[in-house]
Amino acid sequence: MNENNIYKQESKKKIPNWFYWVIFILPILFLIFLEISLRFFNYGNDYKEWIDLTERFEILNPDIANKYFSNIENIPFSSESFLLKTKPENSFRVISLGGSSGAGYPYQNSGSFTKYVRKALE
Repeated sequence: MNENNIYKQESKKKIPNWFYWVIFILPILFLIFLEISLRFFNYGNDYKEWIDLTERFEILNPDIANKYFSNIENIPFSSESFLLKTKPENSFRVISLGGSSGAGYPYQNSGSFTKYVRKALE
Protein backbone atom coordinates (compact mmCIF):
# COMPACT_ATOMS: atom_id res chain seq x y z
CA MET A 1 0.00 0.00 0.00
CA ASN A 2 2.85 2.37 0.75
CA GLU A 3 4.35 1.65 -2.63
CA ASN A 4 1.15 2.85 -4.35
CA ASN A 5 1.22 6.14 -2.45
CA ILE A 6 4.87 6.71 -3.36
CA TYR A 7 4.14 5.97 -7.01
CA LYS A 8 1.24 8.45 -7.06
CA GLN A 9 3.35 11.18 -5.49
CA GLU A 10 6.19 10.71 -7.96
CA SER A 11 3.88 10.85 -10.98
CA LYS A 12 2.46 14.25 -9.97
CA LYS A 13 5.40 16.44 -10.91
CA LYS A 14 4.72 20.14 -10.93
CA ILE A 15 4.96 21.77 -14.35
CA PRO A 16 7.17 24.88 -14.28
CA ASN A 17 5.55 28.29 -14.84
CA TRP A 18 7.73 29.09 -17.84
CA PHE A 19 6.10 26.17 -19.67
CA TYR A 20 2.70 27.90 -19.50
CA TRP A 21 4.25 31.13 -20.76
CA VAL A 22 5.81 29.31 -23.70
CA ILE A 23 2.53 27.60 -24.56
CA PHE A 24 0.76 30.97 -24.42
CA ILE A 25 3.36 32.97 -26.38
CA LEU A 26 4.26 30.49 -29.15
CA PRO A 27 0.92 30.73 -31.05
CA ILE A 28 1.02 34.51 -30.80
CA LEU A 29 4.56 34.63 -32.14
CA PHE A 30 3.59 32.26 -34.93
CA LEU A 31 0.68 34.50 -36.00
CA ILE A 32 2.88 37.61 -35.87
CA PHE A 33 5.54 35.89 -37.97
CA LEU A 34 2.89 34.70 -40.45
CA GLU A 35 1.42 38.21 -40.79
CA ILE A 36 4.84 39.80 -41.30
CA SER A 37 5.88 37.24 -43.89
CA LEU A 38 2.60 37.59 -45.84
CA ARG A 39 3.03 41.36 -45.92
CA PHE A 40 6.70 41.06 -46.89
CA PHE A 41 5.92 38.81 -49.86
CA ASN A 42 2.90 40.99 -50.81
CA TYR A 43 0.43 38.11 -50.60
CA GLY A 44 -3.19 38.78 -51.55
CA ASN A 45 -4.96 41.78 -53.05
CA ASP A 46 -5.02 45.38 -51.90
CA TYR A 47 -8.58 46.33 -51.02
CA LYS A 48 -8.09 49.92 -49.91
CA GLU A 49 -11.52 51.47 -49.81
CA TRP A 50 -10.67 54.77 -51.51
CA ILE A 51 -8.12 55.33 -54.27
CA ASP A 52 -6.95 58.60 -55.85
CA LEU A 53 -8.87 59.70 -58.94
CA THR A 54 -7.28 63.13 -59.35
CA GLU A 55 -5.51 65.55 -57.04
CA ARG A 56 -8.86 66.70 -55.65
CA PHE A 57 -11.03 63.59 -55.84
CA GLU A 58 -11.02 60.07 -54.46
CA ILE A 59 -13.10 57.24 -55.82
CA LEU A 60 -14.37 54.03 -54.29
CA ASN A 61 -12.03 51.21 -55.29
CA PRO A 62 -13.79 49.42 -58.18
CA ASP A 63 -12.12 46.14 -57.20
CA ILE A 64 -13.39 46.19 -53.62
CA ALA A 65 -16.40 44.06 -54.55
CA ASN A 66 -14.02 41.24 -55.54
CA LYS A 67 -13.35 40.81 -51.84
CA TYR A 68 -16.90 39.54 -51.36
CA PHE A 69 -18.01 38.47 -54.86
CA SER A 70 -14.92 36.76 -56.28
CA ASN A 71 -16.74 33.84 -57.84
CA ILE A 72 -19.49 35.56 -59.87
CA GLU A 73 -19.36 37.04 -63.35
CA ASN A 74 -21.23 40.35 -62.91
CA ILE A 75 -19.66 41.95 -59.89
CA PRO A 76 -21.71 44.81 -58.40
CA PHE A 77 -20.29 48.32 -58.55
CA SER A 78 -21.11 51.76 -57.26
CA SER A 79 -21.97 54.35 -59.88
CA GLU A 80 -21.55 57.52 -57.79
CA SER A 81 -18.74 56.80 -55.44
CA PHE A 82 -16.37 59.74 -55.66
CA LEU A 83 -15.78 62.53 -53.18
CA LEU A 84 -13.48 65.45 -52.54
CA LYS A 85 -10.34 64.54 -50.61
CA THR A 86 -10.74 67.58 -48.40
CA LYS A 87 -14.26 68.50 -47.43
CA PRO A 88 -15.10 72.19 -47.97
CA GLU A 89 -15.85 74.08 -44.75
CA ASN A 90 -19.36 75.13 -45.79
CA SER A 91 -20.54 71.59 -46.53
CA PHE A 92 -21.31 68.30 -44.81
CA ARG A 93 -21.10 64.71 -45.93
CA VAL A 94 -23.91 62.21 -45.74
CA ILE A 95 -22.81 58.59 -45.59
CA SER A 96 -25.44 56.03 -46.49
CA LEU A 97 -25.03 52.73 -44.71
CA GLY A 98 -26.81 49.75 -46.09
CA GLY A 99 -26.60 46.77 -48.28
CA SER A 100 -28.19 46.35 -51.67
CA SER A 101 -31.02 48.82 -51.05
CA GLY A 102 -28.53 51.54 -50.03
CA ALA A 103 -26.69 50.99 -53.30
CA GLY A 104 -29.91 50.97 -55.34
CA TYR A 105 -30.14 47.30 -56.28
CA PRO A 106 -31.88 46.07 -58.35
CA TYR A 107 -32.44 49.49 -59.97
CA GLN A 108 -28.73 50.40 -60.37
CA ASN A 109 -28.28 53.94 -61.68
CA SER A 110 -31.86 55.16 -61.65
CA GLY A 111 -33.11 54.30 -58.18
CA SER A 112 -30.41 54.46 -55.59
CA PHE A 113 -31.23 55.85 -52.19
CA THR A 114 -28.18 58.11 -52.31
CA LYS A 115 -29.41 59.81 -55.49
CA TYR A 116 -32.76 60.57 -53.87
CA VAL A 117 -31.01 62.08 -50.85
CA ARG A 118 -28.68 64.12 -53.07
CA LYS A 119 -31.63 65.50 -55.08
CA ALA A 120 -33.54 66.35 -51.90
CA LEU A 121 -30.57 68.20 -50.42
CA GLU A 122 -29.79 70.24 -53.55
